[in-house]
Amino acid sequence: MAREMLLAGVDPEELKPTPKAEPPKTPKGKWENFWYHYKWHTLGGLFALVAAIILIAQAASVDRADYMVLLVTDAAYDDFHLTTLENKLASYGEDVDGDGKVEVEILNTYLGKNGSNMTNAQVMQTHLWAGDVALFIWEPHHYEQLMTNLVGSTESGAQFLQTPSVKSDGLREDGTWDWATNACRTEGVLKDFPEHLYFGVRHATGTAKNSAEMCEQNMKLLENLITDTRTAVPTK
Repeated sequence: MAREMLLAGVDPEELKPTPKAEPPKTPKGKWENFWYHYKWHTLGGLFALVAAIILIAQAASVDRADYMVLLVTDAAYDDFHLTTLENKLASYGEDVDGDGKVEVEILNTYLGKNGSNMTNAQVMQTHLWAGDVALFIWEPHHYEQLMTNLVGSTESGAQFLQTPSVKSDGLREDGTWDWATNACRTEGVLKDFPEHLYFGVRHATGTAKNSAEMCEQNMKLLENLITDTRTAVPTK
């Protein structure tokens, strides 16, 4: 009775359930239906895809240096000094990636005299862990601190470093080469760097076990530097 009173005057046709819409059957209809429901999802996905393609293309087009060098010092050096040292090292290297030029990139990890710059200390540790750098240049006290932390004593540095096969007064028993006795240290602005810098190339072991070729290439560069055997004209 109550239902009949509520529905009094309502057209019976209005009480019939709305028939379920049939899905579109033509390609155009299907596309219009999809676009109506998923337009913003599709646009968002396309935007993400285009952004990813651009980022990948940019990464692939980066002109990476033939040699990466980690310079560990008390103080930071400006671009002019670093570029001068990069060019110096490049003149002893080879065109590793075949792009027609020899390039060296120096990562200046300055730690402060007492190693108080923890951010850069972490950067150095990250490269050691990643095994993406084979050639290192240290101020002596930073080298000694690192060797103590890595292998327990400075005398055991050879466990970490290769020993160059050439002869020089600057070669040390732990595999490092001190440029203090080399004439290049006094060339131009290079004399602004510390008098004693230890150069060393790590073994292709540990985190660098898959980088044997890189370690070998960097050792060739170091040996050429020690013997002053130039192989290239700097390109920077």
